[in-house]
Amino acid sequence: MTKSLDMKIKSPFLNLLLCRVAVVALKLTYKCTRIDIRLGDPVHDPYNSKRDQECVYSVWHDQILYPLFMQTPQHIVAVVGRHRDGDYVSNILKALKLKAIRGSSSRGGTEAVLQALDLVQDHSLVITPDGPRGPRWKMKAGCAFVASQTGIPVVATAFSCSNAWHVQGSWTDLVIPKPFSKVYALTSEPIHIPPKATREELEGYTEQIQAEMDRLAEIAIALAEGREIEDQSQPALKEGKLAA
Repeated sequence: MTKSLDMKIKSPFLNLLLCRVAVVALKLTYKCTRIDIRLGDPVHDPYNSKRDQECVYSVWHDQILYPLFMQTPQHIVAVVGRHRDGDYVSNILKALKLKAIRGSSSRGGTEAVLQALDLVQDHSLVITPDGPRGPRWKMKAGCAFVASQTGIPVVATAFSCSNAWHVQGSWTDLVIPKPFSKVYALTSEPIHIPPKATREELEGYTEQIQAEMDRLAEIAIALAEGREIEDQSQPALKEGKLAA
């Protein structure tokens, strides 16, 4: 089921109000789902407030709502593009009392990296590497570049749901689980990128992150569809409860 949200809300106040209403609705929706989180490395648990190692979480644009609402992320900063869809995401982050850095590969990228350098000592970063204009699920060099500049590794992610709505945005959709569905979240082991990596090195690491995102996505989709999968190397470390 696809609905269109490709509309222009020029008033910042109405935009913020709409996002706050959406946050309440999304919180209620996620309370009615079962959550299965499988971490490639428990050290990089985004929901652990006492973790002592930070990273760059690579999250596809259409899956960004999953990690924000499954549980409460701890010490997270999201890098959000300076475009209309980014305005919605930024306001949702504000409503969740999470920090956002505005910038992307096409606008404000250097400024975003400089802000990230000031925050990575006690915050992990969330980057949507297929933004700001797509194509969907196609990795750009942003994750590898930021990781190289900040000295923290990249952790690939994948999310899926047994039954969901797909809300159409300007160039891709947002996936919202339906009540009483089951959500799966997977993360990879950290991918370390050398400091001051060359352009050629960044291209190679970008391909590596893409491959890991694709691998995890295949597993997540299989889990949501109830299919048998060969890669069972990541045990379920957290299990959410189905709300009554």
